[in-house]
Amino acid sequence: MTLRRARRADVPELVAMLAADPVEPAGGDLAPYYAAFDVMDGQEHELLLVAGRGGEVVATLQLTSDNARVDAHRFYQRLKFIASHTGFKLSLPR
Repeated sequence: MTLRRARRADVPELVAMLAADPVEPAGGDLAPYYAAFDVMDGQEHELLLVAGRGGEVVATLQLTSDNARVDAHRFYQRLKFIASHTGFKLSLPR
């Protein structure tokens, strides 16, 4: 498996993966997904990665803020971000 920066051409595969999520399935018209990708890809401090195997996108990666970063959370809340997900982590051996 390899990690690389996501490309606009990956959007259909990413949406197909998200559509398999039973909690919050995605899908339908790809136009809003392309628009969202363009915004994210144009941000200096955003990096959307995909994992590929054999030329196929098999995973995506999202990095988030640590719970201890209360100042960062306040910053995002002021920008109208909503704390919508709970995360878990697994430390992998180096």
